[in-house]
Amino acid sequence: MFAIVQSLQKSGQSNDNGNKHPSPAVPMKKAQAPQAACTALHHGRKTMIGTAARPATTLKRISALSPKALSSRSSPSWPKLSGWLPSFILSNSATPATVPPMLKTLVLLGTFALTAATAMAQDWEPLFNGKDLSGWKANTMPEAFTVVDGTIRAHAPAESAHLFYVGDQKEGFVSFKNFILEATVRSEPEANSGIFIHTDMSTRDKALHLAKGYEIQLNSSEKEKRKTGSLYAIVDLDKSPVDESKWFQVRITVQDKHITVHLNDQKVVDYTEEKDAKRPPERAGRLLNENGGAIALQAHDPKSTLYFKDIRIKRLP
Repeated sequence: MFAIVQSLQKSGQSNDNGNKHPSPAVPMKKAQAPQAACTALHHGRKTMIGTAARPATTLKRISALSPKALSSRSSPSWPKLSGWLPSFILSNSATPATVPPMLKTLVLLGTFALTAATAMAQDWEPLFNGKDLSGWKANTMPEAFTVVDGTIRAHAPAESAHLFYVGDQKEGFVSFKNFILEATVRSEPEANSGIFIHTDMSTRDKALHLAKGYEIQLNSSEKEKRKTGSLYAIVDLDKSPVDESKWFQVRITVQDKHITVHLNDQKVVDYTEEKDAKRPPERAGRLLNENGGAIALQAHDPKSTLYFKDIRIKRLP
């Protein structure tokens, strides 16, 4: 801010008679009406955006002040800025005529940026509260899922169980079509699990594997060759990009027919489902649903234990 004022100070060091002395202070006047305008400098002239112009004495008034005076909280020549600029920018109350237009513009831009950032943060919907399984429902073996130290622990007594996000719904599940889903995950050694998208509660075999949707593989076992990050049986990774014994972030993005998977911000899958895609009979339902589908966490078998936390989603148009 001081840099802006110093710039204004240099531009106003000559008074109307050409003498290199600060212009005499002009008494502050209250604005005659609520101000809804801001001034921009354009080709050396003041161009108005709004309804009312600031007096020409504004720049002289500011240029007459020294940086020391501006920084002084007790200076009678300049109002205390802390807590004052936002209130005059955002309210319709009368404002002093000595506020530099450029400073007003910067404060406005900062306010808009903060509002936009807040709105973006509010777009995210947390799916797990870190305390209990409110909003989640298992399709079978509910004991496979517990909350331990602020995480969802997935450990099935038999193969296999899935935990669906149901929100406040008494029946069925919450459906998501286009979205960004994030979760932080950690695995015990020799463990297998997955995150399902665009799925439902139907199963395809005696082990109760889900019949529909895509699985993003989570795997720290040697036996299973499809490694963490794989879009299971569609885009398979033969080497894990992460150390599953440590916490890592999974980010899954679905936009129409396009699916991407990031692990710790590294893109590992970039897949577009082709029109009229055909799957093997045992995975005929491995497709995106035009109406969206459920999100589910897998507890694969008695030898596998994984932990999930920081689960959140952002819907996309």
